[in-house]
Amino acid sequence: MGKKCLPSGWAGVSLSHATMQPEHLFDAFLTGIQQMPPKLAGRTQVMQKCSQRIESGDYECTNAFYDLEDVFDWLCSIAPRGCYFGSHPGNGSDYGFWEMENE
Repeated sequence: MGKKCLPSGWAGVSLSHATMQPEHLFDAFLTGIQQMPPKLAGRTQVMQKCSQRIESGDYECTNAFYDLEDVFDWLCSIAPRGCYFGSHPGNGSDYGFWEMENE
């Protein structure tokens, strides 16, 4: 069984910035995921999903939207403790692992 979340060194790491285009996001996320620990639970499946979408070149279909949603969900699920995966609070096109703010 693989690890469930990234180590704390991933806090503050951006995987994609300055774009919200699906073709760029799949490529940037795949590059980032390839740098993650190999034993991370679900890593291989998510890498395959990104690779297949990139190889198909079809980013406008409904399945591409669902594939991207699956990648986002997985990245959220493996965020370092005390962090979330999503857009940076000050830059909506910067996707990465950001520390949660205490209220």
